[in-house]
Amino acid sequence: EKAELAHFASATSSGANIRRAGEDVQLGSTLLKDGTLLGPGELGLLAAQGISHVPVTRRARVAILSTGDELVALGATPKPGQIINCNAISLAAQVREAGGVPVIAGIVADDLQSTVRALRSLLDYDLLLTSGGVSVGDFDHVKDAFAEVGIELGFWKVAIKPGKPLAFGKREGGQLVFGLPGNPASSMVSFELFVRPALRKLAGHSQLERTRLRAELASAIRKSPGRAHYLRASLSRQGDRLIANPLASQGSGMLRSMVAVDCLIEVPAETGDLPAGAPVSAIVLRGVA
Repeated sequence: EKAELAHFASATSSGANIRRAGEDVQLGSTLLKDGTLLGPGELGLLAAQGISHVPVTRRARVAILSTGDELVALGATPKPGQIINCNAISLAAQVREAGGVPVIAGIVADDLQSTVRALRSLLDYDLLLTSGGVSVGDFDHVKDAFAEVGIELGFWKVAIKPGKPLAFGKREGGQLVFGLPGNPASSMVSFELFVRPALRKLAGHSQLERTRLRAELASAIRKSPGRAHYLRASLSRQGDRLIANPLASQGSGMLRSMVAVDCLIEVPAETGDLPAGAPVSAIVLRGVA
């Protein structure tokens, strides 16, 4: 039998179905800019050009030290007056998401000299996080301990809610130190606003901040001028409108308020009460459908 010849249903133009040299990347063009995260596409692009090695920035090593006589490690059974050290777990997850390498350094008692000894053992890390002990109570020793180990305080207390009792310092040699509040929601929000951008800067990222979108308030909020508020909220779309719905529970100690949260609604310090439908800036924490 004779083989049948295949026929194109329609004519094809000259040059069709051909991948020309320089079509994807032109000679002399920049493949990737400094500060680019190397994902699947970026790595494939480098490989396609025969590039197997590129200079990168190593991940920052982050020590997480928790303070408080009331704390016990995960796995232990809390006695009356004790609570599980959940902040270390949450902060370690946030550090990983930001590109760092977390090391949970344990719990230190509410004692100045114990805090000083613990800090001195962690001074070779790129970044040091403490949780709790940065307020003005009789058992808050972190700020004084910073001074004892040569950490120069950059600022202490910020006009935000949650997260007012926050300290930041730096050691000679470059180590960054953040003293985060002990309340779980305050600790996590403070990390988002201050620590995450610093970690991304250490890693060489060009984009330090999260994406901000304009949204409309689903319900009215009450607020007195004086401090910026960061409200945990969900996001939804109604046609071409983005709706931000603040969670009912916004307390600093309410860890559940950080579960399944899409964004932080930023309400500036000078702003007071806002009605439903008011435009707000939403700091996006995760993708919105």
